[in-house]
Amino acid sequence: LPNVASAATPTTTSSSGTEWALYSLFSRFNYKYKNRYLLEASLRRDGSSRFGANNRFGTFYAVSAGWVISDEAFMDNVSFVDNLKLSTSYGIAGNDRVTNFASLGLYGAGALSDYNGNAGIRPTSAANSDLSWEETSQLDITLTGSFLNNRLNVDMSYYKKVTSGLLLNVPVPYTTGFTSITRNVGEMENRGVDLSITSTNIEKNGFKWTTNFNIGFLTNEVTKLPADNIDEDGNAYITGSGAQRAILGNTVNTFYLNRYAGINPDTGDAEWFNRAGERVTSVDPADRQVVGSAIPDFTGGITNNFSFKGFDLSVFFTFVEGNKLLLDGLRFTDAPTFAGSFNSSTRMLNYWKQAGDNAYAPALTSSTRGSFRQRSTLHLKDGSYVRLRRVTLGYNLPKSILEKTPLTSARLYVLGHNLWTSS
Repeated sequence: LPNVASAATPTTTSSSGTEWALYSLFSRFNYKYKNRYLLEASLRRDGSSRFGANNRFGTFYAVSAGWVISDEAFMDNVSFVDNLKLSTSYGIAGNDRVTNFASLGLYGAGALSDYNGNAGIRPTSAANSDLSWEETSQLDITLTGSFLNNRLNVDMSYYKKVTSGLLLNVPVPYTTGFTSITRNVGEMENRGVDLSITSTNIEKNGFKWTTNFNIGFLTNEVTKLPADNIDEDGNAYITGSGAQRAILGNTVNTFYLNRYAGINPDTGDAEWFNRAGERVTSVDPADRQVVGSAIPDFTGGITNNFSFKGFDLSVFFTFVEGNKLLLDGLRFTDAPTFAGSFNSSTRMLNYWKQAGDNAYAPALTSSTRGSFRQRSTLHLKDGSYVRLRRVTLGYNLPKSILEKTPLTSARLYVLGHNLWTSS
C-alpha cells in the first residue's frame, strides 16, 4: 500500500487520505392562488459514494400546503383576529452521515498487520454492498395566528417523524473476525407538540413589557429492531454504551442499569436489587433493568423584556422536565478503592461505622467496597431543572448627550449568565 504505515517496521509515522462524492438532481414547484391558498412541492434524486453499489441512489420528496384562514369572507366580522394560517407538510429526507467507506471491506496496515517482520495488511471492516440511505418521513401541522392588533402571537405545531433504515453499527459474532458491521436496521418514531406564544402585555406612557414563551413536548420510541440481540425481558436491543441501550418499545437513549438499594444499616454493605426485587450484595449484569431515559418529557423557556425611557431589562428562564443524567464521574470521585488515585468527594467521609448508621458509603471492611463504583442508579440523577439563564440590564444614552460626541449611538449594559438553578 502506498502509505508510510505499510512499512515492515512502522514507528511513529502515519498517513491517511479520504474522499467522497454526492450527486444530486432536484426540482421545485410553487403555486399561490389569491394569496390565500399555497402549495409547494419538491423532488430530488441523490446518490452517495458512501453506500453500497446496490443502493447508492435514493429518491426524496416533500409537499406542503397553506391556507390563510383570516382572508376568508367568513372571517370579516371576527375583529380580534389579525392573521390566521393553517399549514401542513409531508416529506421524506435521506441521511448519508456514515464514514466514507462504510460499505466497503477495508484493510489496514501497521504493526498489527506485520507478519514475521514483513509488511502486511489485514481486513479491518466487513463489506455491505446493500448499505443504503437512512430515510425519515415527517408530517407537520401548524396553526399560526396573530390577535388583538398583533399584541398576541401564537404558533402551535404537531409533528410526527418516522426514521427507517437506521444507519447503525450492529454487533456481529467474533468468529467473523469483526466486532460490528454498518447496516440499515430498525425504525424510530418521534412525535410531539411545540407551542410558542409572544405577547405585548403593557405598552403605555413609554413603558413596554413583552413576553415570549415556548414549550415543546416530545415522545420518542424505537419501533423496530433486528432480533440479533434479545435482553432478559425478551426485547430486541442495540447497545450504545455500558449504561444505555436502544430497546424496542423504549426511547433510543434508554438507561439500562442495576438498581442501587443503599447501604444496609445493619451490616454496612452496599446492596442492589436483583430482577426479583430482592436486596443482594453483588452487581450482576443480568439484573440490569430499564431505569429511565435521557430524553426529556418537555423543554421550554420564557423571556420577559421591559423597557422604559432608555432603560431595558431582559430576563430569560429555561426549563427541562423528565430526563435522567448519568454522572459517570461519580464512579471515580465516590470510589472507596480509588481514594489514593483520584480526588474523593466529601461524601466518602460518610461511611458506615456501626449498626444503625444511615451512611452513604460502605464500611471500610465491607466486601462491597470494590463493587460500590460499578454503574448503577446510584450514579443516575434527575435531569429536570429551572434555570435563570440570562439577565441583561441596559441603558441607551440619549441623543442630547451623543450630539456632543462623534457617536451616533451608545449603550451601556451588564449581563449575567446562569445566575440561578433549581433542580
